[in-house]
Amino acid sequence: MSLRTLPRPTGPWSHHVCDLLQRRPSVRPQSLPFDRFDDDAQYAWFLLNCTSYQGWEGVDDDAEWDPNVIALRRRFERWFVDEMRRRCVEGPTEPRGAVDHALAPGATPGTAGYLEHDGTADQVREALLLRLPYQHQEADPHTWLVPRLRGGVKRALCDIQAGEYGVGHAKTHAELFLASLEAAGGPVTSEVYPLLPGAAFATFNFLTAAGLSRSLRGAAIGQLALFEMDSVDPNQKMVHACERLGLADEVTAFFQVHVLADAEHEVIAARAFLDEYPVDEPDQVDNLLLGIRTQSLIDGVLGAHAVTAWAEGRSALRSSAVMSSDRPAA
Repeated sequence: MSLRTLPRPTGPWSHHVCDLLQRRPSVRPQSLPFDRFDDDAQYAWFLLNCTSYQGWEGVDDDAEWDPNVIALRRRFERWFVDEMRRRCVEGPTEPRGAVDHALAPGATPGTAGYLEHDGTADQVREALLLRLPYQHQEADPHTWLVPRLRGGVKRALCDIQAGEYGVGHAKTHAELFLASLEAAGGPVTSEVYPLLPGAAFATFNFLTAAGLSRSLRGAAIGQLALFEMDSVDPNQKMVHACERLGLADEVTAFFQVHVLADAEHEVIAARAFLDEYPVDEPDQVDNLLLGIRTQSLIDGVLGAHAVTAWAEGRSALRSSAVMSSDRPAA
């Protein structure tokens, strides 16, 4: 089994999506859940979105543009983005101020802060698993933005993307992530996906919607600005956690690379995305703020879920099936 093996469904929406992708008869559930971080709904949306990347083994490439798939993806997009527009309205209305507000101490419960001092090796592995939906394709959703931008903002994005894709280095950041997860005990297969809470899929899903929708391009820029400006400190804390626990160098390397690379990226992002972009495309400022605030909310929901579970001695996954530290990597 690989990361491209279509994983098992876990509820009504993911069952319907798996049937849809495999062109099997299926009855669509009546309505989407009220909770925008619902485990099964976010998971089902993720299964759909992956058709625009490397796809799923056994699923026809044309499924990406199947009218039924597109219609359902758009329904999920409206379900989530419209709710984020309603919920993410508080805080500064100037982009730099919005980022500062999101990064204020205690603004969101951080998994890195917990793991630095109190985490176990199993919890570090869980933290990596929770990041799998986005990190194993790190930077890919943002690449959709390149042809949508111009001038200095476009060049800044390409500078950042070159670093993420490992230009001039041996591996991409996504490859370093998978090596880190494997060294931590994995598993590095799609069997992990049904075990993840809905919030673990939300960043990838939101970014895919924003990257593929020209009208939402500013949201993806805002999200990336927050990502780059909220990277060095959490990743440094993860380095400390790995060193304290005596984890393998391959585990630590992923975090060390981000400490170094994102120290430069955050400067580029602040100037280009928070200063230049609002001037270049003032009609996208509301979306820019939406991206910053939505990512902050996602981080808060996922962080609270993980830290609460760990502090109570529970797994942050939907099942403890992959929690044994002696489980071999796939």
